[in-house]
Amino acid sequence: MSKKAGILTFHYADNYGAVLQAWALRKAMNHLPGCTAEIINYVPEHYRYLISPDARLAEREKQRIEKFHKFLSEHCNVKSPMLRSVTGNEYDLYIVGSDQIWNTDNREVSADYEYFFPNLDEKAKKAAYSASIGMDHERIDKRLFRQYLSRFEMISLREKSYTEFISELTGKECKATLDPTMLLSEADYDSLIEKPDTTEEPYLLYFWYDMGDGGLESIETVNMLTRKYGLTVKHTFSPEQFLINQMFAKDGGYMFDAGIGEFLWYIKNARAVVTNSFHGMALSILFRKPLYIYYPKRRKCRQENLVRLLHLQDRVLEGYVCPDDLNMDMDYMSVFSKLEKEREKSISYLEYIVNNI
Repeated sequence: MSKKAGILTFHYADNYGAVLQAWALRKAMNHLPGCTAEIINYVPEHYRYLISPDARLAEREKQRIEKFHKFLSEHCNVKSPMLRSVTGNEYDLYIVGSDQIWNTDNREVSADYEYFFPNLDEKAKKAAYSASIGMDHERIDKRLFRQYLSRFEMISLREKSYTEFISELTGKECKATLDPTMLLSEADYDSLIEKPDTTEEPYLLYFWYDMGDGGLESIETVNMLTRKYGLTVKHTFSPEQFLINQMFAKDGGYMFDAGIGEFLWYIKNARAVVTNSFHGMALSILFRKPLYIYYPKRRKCRQENLVRLLHLQDRVLEGYVCPDDLNMDMDYMSVFSKLEKEREKSISYLEYIVNNI
């Protein structure tokens, strides 16, 4: 008899990584014997961006939002009416994860605390897979976390740096597991990839959130790499932002309006990637891209934990660097030796959740 699981996650974010981790967790769970998983179409009442986009948005931004909606419908089977609360006991198992769903600093997402399952029937079975907190320990509301997480059957987190803290707080064993996007292989993503209308020039992909967060230093690195290896730059900024096209040694154009499949194509076909994004880093690793990582100034523990796990410290940059120190050499044999062990442990843990709750 198949066990029916409901996944609660932040799938409606205007963010490539958030949408892909939702898709990946559903796909990974449906790979498990005896499990049928679906995404619960809960959208926080305070989160309006993808639901009711501002009429002033640029046409490119509206096009990207439409592509996100289409992906959620076609590839995640998110077609049911939106919920403003998760109640009752419809599923054999409720599982919450991953992308910063327990970051209560983000009030737009967590104002009603639905990602803690506060309104489920008392008999409902609850677990967390690779839930992410994404804020400093001292800012965590211990009373809130203790009250709700102590009701969970099993808990795993994406960041190892929080596991001991949550274990002590709840009295439950808490493990660190991989982000859902890394449970899958490169081949699993192939069916999603869509080739955009683009030139065939070799390019470096610059995937960056928040230009004020060390962006100018990273652009200097990007320009060094592109000059050294004869590349153009594909970037994730809108062309209206920061006169961005004037900052690159050789601008290859924006991919601001790319859908999920096009975004994956840009990663898969890049000669190199420079990013401060967790999922930009994770997907570049899956596609074995030469990679340079900058930590964001806030919430950097996500990147730090994965870097330490896969021994990628030599690919992390800070400040300005010398061109002679930049290279395209990455030992992915070593990286994947570690990743495959962690993937096996994480899938086993996910299977254990399904079989034992």
